[in-house]
Amino acid sequence: SIQRQSGTPVYDGSIEIIPKAEGLIIVNELFLEKYLTRVVPSEMPATYEKEALKAQAVCARTYAWKQIQEQRLHELEADVDDTVNFQVYGNMEPQKAATEAVRETEGQILCQNGEAVEAYYFSTSMGYTDTAEIWNVDDPSSYGYLKKACLNQADADIDLSDETAFSKYIKSSADGYDSDIRYY
Repeated sequence: SIQRQSGTPVYDGSIEIIPKAEGLIIVNELFLEKYLTRVVPSEMPATYEKEALKAQAVCARTYAWKQIQEQRLHELEADVDDTVNFQVYGNMEPQKAATEAVRETEGQILCQNGEAVEAYYFSTSMGYTDTAEIWNVDDPSSYGYLKKACLNQADADIDLSDETAFSKYIKSSADGYDSDIRYY
């Protein structure tokens, strides 16, 4: 859709319109580093600390690079989409701090054993990270670098392994690691 929550969309690069039987595909083509100057402040407020923005830039670059290499949207003649299904590309003016973070980490990606990792990240966690199983991957065991962890020390011993316990937890008024985020 051309409608965006940030108002009138602003795009760098070129726009390609591809007619398909189902309708039109609109592809915004631009260099990866330029793309990241829009992704980083879309995924994380540019007011966050510089090192956090740099970490986001490296994760976002790794994620995009992996999508490009694996050609997951080849049938749409694209590398990624601009939604939470991939990475949010907010179609807004770049923010100075985020752009600096992208420049200072230019070309850096996360690797394990010489291979780019699947750099999954999320906006809201309720204080928990998890293994690759939550991302619906074919072989979760091949993502050993994705570990389950609790960021809320007070909640470290809570068992969330069944629907009843999880439902009770999310309906509680817990004060968590990211409880000030609107999606918490």
